[in-house]
Amino acid sequence: MVPALVRVHETRIRLGKSTFADLADNAVIHRAWLGNRRFGYFEEHYFGNVGGYRSWYLGVNDFGYNAVPVADDWVDLSDLSHTVLLPDRREAYRVRASINTGVVSGNALYEEVQDGTFFGISLGVDQDLVRLADPEYNVLDSRIGSAHRRIRAWRGTWSYHRWEKEQQARQDQ
Repeated sequence: MVPALVRVHETRIRLGKSTFADLADNAVIHRAWLGNRRFGYFEEHYFGNVGGYRSWYLGVNDFGYNAVPVADDWVDLSDLSHTVLLPDRREAYRVRASINTGVVSGNALYEEVQDGTFFGISLGVDQDLVRLADPEYNVLDSRIGSAHRRIRAWRGTWSYHRWEKEQQARQDQ
């Protein structure tokens, strides 16, 4: 599976592969959260006329591919919302974490993004709303299903060839 390509201003981002360090650090805001079982991070980028006067949100969604959580001691405690990372920790995270989610918005209000009501707890797919029974079994099931399809196709081809030979033998008699 080839990850999706997204062009953000002058940079081509490959979701699940490109890191935040691939983008210039001109984020208007950034927000990180870490819970008992959920985590996430996003940055808002705004490019004015060149970006179509839209806000570009790029982030790490815990449900997305190649997700890397932030550490609990990276949060700036002077920030009352506890969602801003310390500058040096943020730079380290931007180098390490790959972008797996992107949202483009032309109508988001700054206050909605700041207080978290625009996205809720997660940027992109919400793991509490979309669930897989057991992700590792889905991969296994798809591999087993693929093997079963190949075996059925081989059996069908083999049966058809055997039937053809029987038909040929009957005609030769």
